[in-house]
Amino acid sequence: MDGEGLHARLRAAVAALAPRQRAMVVLRYYADCTLDEIAATMGCRPGTVRATLHQALKRLHASTLDKQDKQHVLLLGTMAGGEITDDAR
Repeated sequence: MDGEGLHARLRAAVAALAPRQRAMVVLRYYADCTLDEIAATMGCRPGTVRATLHQALKRLHASTLDKQDKQHVLLLGTMAGGEITDDAR
């Protein structure tokens, strides 16, 4: 899959997330906000942000990506300090 195709699929998958998950994903990965900044913006605790992002990444990972693309998402999560467990792979 070319980069443009992956980008379009990820954009569509992010758009399909629940509003709260989508907002946190956009703030974290597009606006490069910290967990504390997202928590302050969303009116919740950083642990809630972490858990919500984890669930959103699992959903994106499971629903839209082929094997090669999954490696890109795992790398994204690792670079952003996200925790992706074996059950999400």
